Amino acid sequence: MSDTNAVVKPTRQDEAKKALRRFWLAGTAGAFLSGLSRSFPADFATRSFHPNVPYTLDIVLRYGFMMWFLCYFAISSFSAEREHATKSTLASIVHDLGQSAVSLLAIFYLGFVTRGQPPDPAIKFAYANFAVLVISGLSWMVFQSWTNVLSRISVLRELGIVFSALGITSAWVFADSLHAQSVPAYAWFIALQIGLWATLARYWWIQWNMDDESFENANIFSGTPEKVHEKVAPQVPKPVEPAPVAAAAPQTNGADEKPPAVK
Repeated sequence: MSDTNAVVKPTRQDEAKKALRRFWLAGTAGAFLSGLSRSFPADFATRSFHPNVPYTLDIVLRYGFMMWFLCYFAISSFSAEREHATKSTLASIVHDLGQSAVSLLAIFYLGFVTRGQPPDPAIKFAYANFAVLVISGLSWMVFQSWTNVLSRISVLRELGIVFSALGITSAWVFADSLHAQSVPAYAWFIALQIGLWATLARYWWIQWNMDDESFENANIFSGTPEKVHEKVAPQVPKPVEPAPVAAAAPQTNGADEKPPAVK
């Protein structure tokens, strides 16, 4: 009989696909850190005890989006390294490439690559929300969230689509208010970004605590799935009792044996 518990070793093609995903995700995170190292010293030098409120809110939004992308790709890298991701499909590779490309485009328009470009805040926030929209939409399509639209992970992807779509629409509607440095307009974008952060925090909690099958298939109205790291009492093996030894037949020597009776 074959051993059903035998571990299937991944092929070289599977290892190459996984290495490509790891390399691409790490390179994207490196680009984010490079942008932070260029922009943060210059922005820190403009600090003041009497700050310009719209300018300060603009800085908060820019760095909020940057840190959101950085944290998201850290979670994606963790997810790619998990046991279930040993085999990387072509769809998952396209998903990683697509979300990396739009995120790098977003940090360019947020001014982390070329400082001060573009000067239009509506364009900055529109491209940042567009990147979140593409990330959420690609995840929803690639991982077939339509098969269970009310699962915990599907709802988070759908919330990401809703918040980012609202952000894109708001960038178009409140473009003139942003040009006029309206504080309520900036506050509205901060509220939308808080929604994105809450969605990402829940996604991280699921990735950290729960089994993939649990959170992928569990409905939001069902009970809490079982956790991977749930502590189980160690099983103490029972002592093996020695098998009973049959009593040996008494041995007799030839002198003790009685001769057969003679009829």
